[in-house]
Amino acid sequence: MEHDCFCAIAPDYNHNTAYAFFRFELSQCSKKSSVKIRIVGKLKLELDFHDESIIINDKFRISAFEKGSEEHVVGVRKFQNNIVDIAYESENVIMSFWDDCISGLERMFSHFIETFDCHVEEITSDDEVPREVLFSCFKIVPKMKINSLELVADSLADEDVVWILENVEITEFLWIVHKFSDGFVYNQKPLNTKCVVVLHSHWVTFDNLSGLMSNCVMLHLSNSSWSNEVVVEFIDQWRAGMYSNLQHFMVQSQMLDENLKIKGLDALEDRVNPVEFSRKIGNRTMMIYGGVSIKRNDGSVGQFRYLKEIKQVSLFI
Repeated sequence: MEHDCFCAIAPDYNHNTAYAFFRFELSQCSKKSSVKIRIVGKLKLELDFHDESIIINDKFRISAFEKGSEEHVVGVRKFQNNIVDIAYESENVIMSFWDDCISGLERMFSHFIETFDCHVEEITSDDEVPREVLFSCFKIVPKMKINSLELVADSLADEDVVWILENVEITEFLWIVHKFSDGFVYNQKPLNTKCVVVLHSHWVTFDNLSGLMSNCVMLHLSNSSWSNEVVVEFIDQWRAGMYSNLQHFMVQSQMLDENLKIKGLDALEDRVNPVEFSRKIGNRTMMIYGGVSIKRNDGSVGQFRYLKEIKQVSLFI
């Protein structure tokens, strides 16, 4: 018979690991306890399909393992209508055992969203995550808003990625690994994420850059189709005052070559007295080494470097 084991907990402990653990265990007592616990305070939630785990308040972790690998089982826990064996890897880590780890993560994620007042900090997808599972998780995120998304999934078509970019608000960091089909054109709403990394970026052109990512603080474009001429145009626009929020820019393209010239720069890197510049952008530390000074028209100074060996241009402000 279920019993009510609710007790008052001070909201000041919301981000304490032990408090997160206690709230999880308390939610197992009864439906009545689960309803009450939602009003106590907000939890930060991270869903990581790559590491097959859910992280709460940065430290408390529940990992999913396949059945058959159970060791030191101490009991069971209920996630929605699923009762699974669990073991403790450490005081901050619970191991749960499922027929299918990905489905298990989806069910645990749903359990936390439904039981607690959660803010979803981050979702990290993986090559093997089915489209249906990933979309199911996105659609239950409160207000469809998250801080960070690493978008990797072989199951996604171009239109699926477009739906995510249009419907999920990603505030801090967006990593797109999906390889769009040749000829793909993105002309939907701008990406208002502060930091954007695109691994296959042929679809990010000079023509759509200003409308698509003009508010970015950090922008990295790998496997791009930019040419020398496009880089020169971009630098000219930056000097004239566009992309005023930009602090770190990188583009890598096989279309770049040794003939790249930037007006006002005698050299495109400093190999004699190289200096490192770094700064924290979001929760990541970015740097440039061996750059040369480059000025905007308003007098502000940045660092520019062209690594011709890997055909990569970096701009650090």
